[in-house]
Amino acid sequence: MPAVTPLLVAGLVGLFGYGVSLVLFILALRHIGTARTGAYFSTAPFLGAIVSVVFLAEPITGWILVAGLLMGIGVWLHLSERHEHVHAHEEVTHEHLHVHNEHHRHEHESETPIIEPHSHIHTHTKLTHSHPHYPDIHHRHEHQTKKS
Repeated sequence: MPAVTPLLVAGLVGLFGYGVSLVLFILALRHIGTARTGAYFSTAPFLGAIVSVVFLAEPITGWILVAGLLMGIGVWLHLSERHEHVHAHEEVTHEHLHVHNEHHRHEHESETPIIEPHSHIHTHTKLTHSHPHYPDIHHRHEHQTKKS
């Protein structure tokens, strides 16, 4: 058996490096969609390379710089994207963690005070509006293409 300290350290690395990371990945899939989640989580190896340069004195190579530049451009493109147009949300009944906002306007059967965020089965009525968004659990719709 290994000593207690290395065992605890390995357990903490596993807890955060795998367990917490997996939970955050699943939450991101729900909230920002698969493409963005994949793009953001794909930065992990580069972040690991930065840690190795800073803490393990690994050399900075041209490939690391090129990869970092390309990854930085990709993340910047995601973060700077602006997508807004009139779109319709169809009526849907489902359950997920939510707060009452523009997409969650519904009544509760109980007079118990609502603690947000909360989760229960609820119905989204059909809604047509415009606001900045990207594909996520609430924004799945077709786009009209202009014909020339």
